[in-house]
Amino acid sequence: MRPHLLLAALLVPAGACSLMGLDEIAVEPCSDDADCAQVNRDNGIDVASACTAYRCAGSKLCELAALDKDGDHAFAPICRGEVPDQRIDCDDNDLERARDDEICDGFDNDCDARIDEGELVPPPPQPADVLPSMPAWASYAQTASDTGLLVLGDGHGVATGRVLTAGKLGEGTDLSYVSRSGLAPEIEAPGCPEQDPEKIAVDPCLFSSVALASAAQRVLYATINTRGCTPGQLRVGLADLQSPFTVRLGTPSNQNQTWTSSNVEFGVDIDPTQMDCTGASRDSDERGAAAPAIAAASVADGEVRAFAAWLATSATPALDDECALPAAVDVEAIGLRLRGSEPSAPLDATTAGGKPQRIGRSASRSPPSIAAWPDREQALGFFVAHAAEDSIALAFAPHETLDAASLGAVVGDPDPHHVVLAVAQRSPGAADEAPELALAWRSGCHERTAIRVARLSVAPGGKSVSVVQELTLRSEATVLAGPLLLHAHKGFSVDSPQGGWVVLWVETDGSERRMISVRIAEAASMAPDTSELGSSDIGLIFPRRAGTSLGYGFVRGGADEERDRGVLMLGDVSCVASP
Repeated sequence: MRPHLLLAALLVPAGACSLMGLDEIAVEPCSDDADCAQVNRDNGIDVASACTAYRCAGSKLCELAALDKDGDHAFAPICRGEVPDQRIDCDDNDLERARDDEICDGFDNDCDARIDEGELVPPPPQPADVLPSMPAWASYAQTASDTGLLVLGDGHGVATGRVLTAGKLGEGTDLSYVSRSGLAPEIEAPGCPEQDPEKIAVDPCLFSSVALASAAQRVLYATINTRGCTPGQLRVGLADLQSPFTVRLGTPSNQNQTWTSSNVEFGVDIDPTQMDCTGASRDSDERGAAAPAIAAASVADGEVRAFAAWLATSATPALDDECALPAAVDVEAIGLRLRGSEPSAPLDATTAGGKPQRIGRSASRSPPSIAAWPDREQALGFFVAHAAEDSIALAFAPHETLDAASLGAVVGDPDPHHVVLAVAQRSPGAADEAPELALAWRSGCHERTAIRVARLSVAPGGKSVSVVQELTLRSEATVLAGPLLLHAHKGFSVDSPQGGWVVLWVETDGSERRMISVRIAEAASMAPDTSELGSSDIGLIFPRRAGTSLGYGFVRGGADEERDRGVLMLGDVSCVASP
């Protein structure tokens, strides 16, 4: 046995704890913990099962210290009870898991296989810009490059686009069309399209509402205009990412000397002999269109397919109250495809003149919701969800034909509104996985609104769906905006499946507005977690995404000299902020 230096004083290094009951500590020079083995044996310490033992300290002496293998200043689980007022590490082999409780950092800190669970609040939202005025509505689309496209409407017909990159907003650009009648060189800004080729389009279109989607470096639009048609005229068009808010209704060529028209250049389902409202093919006298939705996707041949849906009712008065219509109306839809694969190819409806399909009936003022769907065989199609008279109804349109087939009512609800539909994001390298589909909606209206969610399993080819989980997230509230529905393929669980859903909405108790977030892990055994993301004069909300991070945006009222102006705020649902 080598002689040991005995110290009368108890040596306790910073962050360590002493061995209870010892009056003296044997200290010996060391280069690693193995050099302290004899000291522990001489003192009857079993290193394999002891919290406190002689270990090689920074001083290169064997000193008493509590076990901390990963050096994160949180002690191993065997030290629980021995090191009062000290942090306990649930996994002493992992530097990132250093607590006995969960914190908002993107890791499983308490080793229960769940990530960021509980009432954890991500970093607060930050102001991105002060807007000229409070917008009346907002539409948003995410591109494949994580750039966001935001369109804000002022409620008086003007729509302004902003590009969102890395949390920064670009300058505002008025949304406008380029059509055959807007190509005169003396006209700086194209006006509202005119069917008469001799008539120059000067007056701007009045945008009642706008929906947009992005696929293959293109931006596809479904817009409702009220100039020349108060009940509303639906137009569909195409833009590129270099000029995402200049919407082509055909294709200019040869320095604008010729023009290739889209087959719905002057509106969807209109009387071809005059500038008419949408609805020329309807059996009734009802004209107009409201509450559009659109989704787009690239298919295997490199072409782009899209699907648009809307309510067959008047756009005026504005549908600012997303409760019941006086009577149920048709939900109409059209398939869209590029005429060829060239970047300048026009966007055509799959039916002559854009004669729509009728996919169901809705008694709600809220728009349909559309999601592009890849199944196991990579055959793309589009699911369309809408609020039916006593249920949530679905239809599916395969990309080959873009003819929608009704799947009927999938979830019963006596008073559904504001239905949103989303597809789970595939994890990288999981092309053989069948992604999940989910719905979120308001049940009821005004001060007695429930927020409900249903997760759906989809049969190959989209031929049928079944409900695998149904949740009521809020049983009674006054909901002002939302819900939004987002999915991430990881960040909810350490074990597979690692992903989950986030549902967002804004509610009020009469005195303040609060944004509520609920995280729902794909692993059904995990209970949902509810958090309040903040409270202020929150108005419009929209989802956004950057990589695997989920985010949101909203507009709040300004303060002091900005009282009449809106402040655009950006925040993250994920505990790890997006870039």
